[in-house]
Amino acid sequence: VLIVGPRLGRFDDGSGAHTITPSNMPTATLGALLLFIGWLGFNGGSTLVLDETVPSILINTVVGGCVGAISAGGLRYAVNQRLDVDQFINGALGGLVAVTANCFAVSTGSAALIGLVGGMIVVFFSQILETLKIDDAVGAIPVHLGAGIWGTLATGLYGDLETLGTGLSRLEQIGVQGLGVLVYGIWTFGVAFLIFSAGNAVFRFRVTEQEEIAGLNI
Repeated sequence: VLIVGPRLGRFDDGSGAHTITPSNMPTATLGALLLFIGWLGFNGGSTLVLDETVPSILINTVVGGCVGAISAGGLRYAVNQRLDVDQFINGALGGLVAVTANCFAVSTGSAALIGLVGGMIVVFFSQILETLKIDDAVGAIPVHLGAGIWGTLATGLYGDLETLGTGLSRLEQIGVQGLGVLVYGIWTFGVAFLIFSAGNAVFRFRVTEQEEIAGLNI
């Protein structure tokens, strides 16, 4: 998003961010539902064995995603006084992301709290990106970066230490989770920025203004 730049009309007149209406919200909603279903296989299947831990993992996954949807959609309504379907979608995905790292090691109540905060973070991150004039067309950064950081830290905050099995104290576990966020953040952003900058210099990623107006499908 930094290299490609914002879509035409998003921040053009300097008065703030203009909402560009999604072309097909029913299809986007269906896609989110399919992701939600797939997440059950992702989190449940990550145990690599069908044992007694899988049902609680699936329950925590569903609770985190559902509470995240309500959290983000409700917060957006409280701020804008209108319901945004896309915020419910991204809130659900944010809740799912947040609970993924810890679904095997937290209680269902903790999963609900993690999903609640994850959904709210999605809304806050979206506002921060708009303030910085960074155009994330589908809200991937708030969902995966924002809620992902929270979920990683929440593993140390709420995860059962015996289940985690690292031999670390609560404070040490939180520190390790934070170090992981920092190291992965520097590595992935740094390497990706260099690769995409080099690629963009050779073959421009952004279409022309005329092509963008005509439509990328065409």
